[in-house]
Amino acid sequence: MQLRYTAKDGIEQVFILPDRPVTIGRGLNADLVLKDEKASRLHCAVESFEGECLVRDLKSKNGLLVNGERVETAYVTPGDTFQIGGTVFLLEELFTPGSETALQEVQDEMEHGKGYGTIMRELVKEVEAAPEKMSDTERITLRPPPRKPKKLADTERIPLDE
Repeated sequence: MQLRYTAKDGIEQVFILPDRPVTIGRGLNADLVLKDEKASRLHCAVESFEGECLVRDLKSKNGLLVNGERVETAYVTPGDTFQIGGTVFLLEELFTPGSETALQEVQDEMEHGKGYGTIMRELVKEVEAAPEKMSDTERITLRPPPRKPKKLADTERIPLDE
């Protein structure tokens, strides 16, 4: 999971949530430090697990808003927002660079009538046609095409009834 927010300087930021609880606030001992005078030093805690997050107000002066409502503790899922002082956070799924674009391209092609099998065959043909354009890691992860079984000569066959 990741948090997307706009910092006080107007630059959009992304904070990737680790596998442990994190604190957010304006104090230097917070895991995510905000330059927001309306945020408490340790304003809230966020813990990510199983596709959602638990956000908990840490007795802040200005409170915690989840989707516009003041809460002490709440579960948030991707697409939900929570606000600390003047900073609004959007919870998002964590995507690797390019994965969202690739998924969107496959969905678009399927909506235009292509089946999943057809799309996969086209991708395999592209890779087989231009292996020199691939990185070493891409080459390693590709599986060779299945081999046709070799026919055994009569002298190599073992009779089953013996």
